[in-house]
Parts: sequence; C-alpha cells; structure tokens
Amino acid sequence: MLAQENDYIMSAAKSMYSSVTDPRILKLCTRRQEEIDGYNHRRERLAELEKSDAEQKAQIAAQDRQIAEQEKQIATLTADNLALKQEIAEIKAMLSK
Repeated sequence: MLAQENDYIMSAAKSMYSSVTDPRILKLCTRRQEEIDGYNHRRERLAELEKSDAEQKAQIAAQDRQIAEQEKQIATLTADNLALKQEIAEIKAMLSK
C-alpha cells in the first residue's frame, strides 16, 4: 500500500522483489502486470472514445437542428419569392393594359 503512494518505495520494493523471487515466478508476475496495465490502458482508451462519441453525437444533433432551421428559412424565402413573382406579374399585367 505504501509503495503505491511513493515512487521511491515502489522502486525499492520492485528491486527487492526481483532479487529474491524465482525467475519463473517473476516472469509470471511481470506478464500478469503487463496484462493488467494493458487492460487499464484499453479501459481508459474506451472511456476516451465513448466521451468523444458522445461529443460528436451532440455536435451532429446541433447540426441537425441548424439544418432544420435553415430548411424552414428556405421554405419561407421560397414562398416569399413566389409571392413577389406573382405581384410582379400582376403589376406587369396592370401596366400593359
């Protein structure tokens, strides 16, 4: 426990451990620690990817809302344009009489 909080003690514990341990057991322990470290790294990376995924989904949702708003604006402008064309046609018809 103490070694986990202090790097110097951790280093000393590792040195003592490696000097008094059977090489086969040390190899197994080293392999186990590498697996634990790999698992922890994969778990952290997965958390990062999940966070990034959530952020991207939020961005997509915001962009979808913007697109919907712009489509409404386009529809309004198209209707306004049509109304103005009709008015122009009516004015031209009145002027040609």
